Amino acid sequence: MSRIDPLNDAETRALMRALWRDAAARCMLLRPRPDHGLQCLSISPAMRASLGLAGSEIADVDLGHLLSAAGRQQLDDVIRQAEPFGHSGALVLQLPLAQGLARTAIDVRLSSMPETGGLILLSMTDSSSEPLPRVLADIDLQLPGFVYDMELLPGGGFRFRFVSRGVEVLLGLAPDEMTVDAARLLDRFDADDRDAFLALVTNQADDLKPANACFRMHHPGHGGSAWIEFRDRVRQLPDGTVRRVGYASDVTLRMELQTRQRQLAHYDPVTALPNRRLFLELLQHALELAERERQAVPLLVLDLDHFASVNDSYGREAVDELLREAARRMVTALRASDVIGRVGPDDFAVLLPTTESRSAAILVANKLLAALQEPMRLSAAGTVHLSASIGIAWFPDDATGLTELLRRAGVARDRAGRVRDTVVCYNDKGLDH
Repeated sequence: MSRIDPLNDAETRALMRALWRDAAARCMLLRPRPDHGLQCLSISPAMRASLGLAGSEIADVDLGHLLSAAGRQQLDDVIRQAEPFGHSGALVLQLPLAQGLARTAIDVRLSSMPETGGLILLSMTDSSSEPLPRVLADIDLQLPGFVYDMELLPGGGFRFRFVSRGVEVLLGLAPDEMTVDAARLLDRFDADDRDAFLALVTNQADDLKPANACFRMHHPGHGGSAWIEFRDRVRQLPDGTVRRVGYASDVTLRMELQTRQRQLAHYDPVTALPNRRLFLELLQHALELAERERQAVPLLVLDLDHFASVNDSYGREAVDELLREAARRMVTALRASDVIGRVGPDDFAVLLPTTESRSAAILVANKLLAALQEPMRLSAAGTVHLSASIGIAWFPDDATGLTELLRRAGVARDRAGRVRDTVVCYNDKGLDH
């Protein structure tokens, strides 16, 4: 059998025009160049339409107008290999496209055509990412985030089939960078949140549940971290492929507001100590733990003396300054394991979860009194001398429940207040200290 001579460029275009004019094939004919690059000889009308190229003429197209720099490099690297197509004569790739087209990337099949003198047929596969309409591409630039289409791979990996241009503003990554190397996204996560994101991806591949999660991420050109929320839906295709399609946006302001709301709900705005609500929650947890471990726990209730006189003489500003200084001194006098909270206007409570001896609890109480007895220099009131009264009740000896423990520590505190600068321990028979 005689070999057919290779077609020249004009004959190739004529042949492609005859084959592709009325066909729906999304194909491109490529010819290797001596410099190892590739030249596009012709492109089918269907592929033009799929990419959003103007016109329908079957003619050569500059690959620089179709592929991104990363896409051209990827294609050139393949052609430079000694046997790029192997024994099958074909190769499957995902190529990122240049900006301004209807798609950001395409899945293609490259087929060698040795009988044509080395021409290569590039065909878009049906699994290529769906085109982004032009109007949506324009809107994308105005969105405060980015849209993504992620394919979950076996073993917990993933790749991006599509990423909108908003990712450049949010994270400083180009869409084609992410479609070529999805791991670029992982570089933007804070260390602790990177593993949490990978765990989410792995779990979604198994349970197919939608995601709504926030992670700390950073933009290399911006200072500090931002909270980025990922919201997506997961679907499994007939071939078993799992896809996540969703939207990521900066929710730092919302997270800061929520943090502030939690702060206001659980902490005293003047002293920054746990408020009554949070302190009681911590106390209840400590009592439950002590009961399981069969341990004793002392509770101290403290009342500031002369508090009302400062308020009457100097006003609210002086009172707030006094409370902040008193809180600072008491925190300094306590250990890291101790818990102190402001449970009333001039009332504080202290939990000593690692103190089981009565003498040790009384020693801590006396340290608090000594810290408060030092003169306070207030900007609005001058020098103020403060005193306090402390009552102590023990779990489970004095009370076996939270409410009764608080009440009995309060009773001991009231008894101490008759003398001031005194520590009183509650017991059923009377006083001891």
